[in-house]
Amino acid sequence: MKSITRGGALLFLSAFVATSAPAATPSLGDEFTDPSLTGWQATTGEITDGGTTRWAVENGQLVVHVAQSSWVNARHAFYLWKMVEGDFDVSARVLTTGENGRLPTGDWSLSGLLVRDPRADETASEQWLGWTVGRVRGRNVLERKTTANGVSQLVLLPARALRVDLRIVRSGASFTLYRRYPGKTWVKIYRYTRPDLGSTLQIGVDAQSGYGTRADLVAHIDWLRVAATH
Repeated sequence: MKSITRGGALLFLSAFVATSAPAATPSLGDEFTDPSLTGWQATTGEITDGGTTRWAVENGQLVVHVAQSSWVNARHAFYLWKMVEGDFDVSARVLTTGENGRLPTGDWSLSGLLVRDPRADETASEQWLGWTVGRVRGRNVLERKTTANGVSQLVLLPARALRVDLRIVRSGASFTLYRRYPGKTWVKIYRYTRPDLGSTLQIGVDAQSGYGTRADLVAHIDWLRVAATH
């Protein structure tokens, strides 16, 4: 494990090592007011353009500047996560922009929620679900993606805006995805059934940009909230 400093906080670039995990509670969430990011682990994944992924808490947001990297099949990009045991309800408010403009210009520029089985580090077979917002092929999109045994399947949906609340609710083997635009109510989008995902999972924020092209993405995360399901 390698430690680095970002925004005055000591963070850790680590392998996806499973540790004991608490049940879902509000304390697992973060309003991103503390620059130390206590309790979080992070990785930049496999960067392909020689750049640097940077992140820090700035003005009440987690802000991530992404180098060229991707979450697809067995490839990894930026991920900030905690461990959780059992069922959960995780949500985040996400805005994606470019480095110098309102819109990301790197293709496949996406950020949002990622739920991952850490046992993949022992088996070398990636198992996860992603629910993100950003720009693909010049369009604003929401992307839902399921990855089983290192093979990803994705669906792109039109996004009305690049600021949106994203949510994943786990109940046993079911993972239900929701989205909410500012001032609106939650809308159910899709439910995955993944009995292969273990009882202990990583939950957190991912970001990726520039698959096959240059990277250009800044992810702004206002908050990430975790609750038990009822």
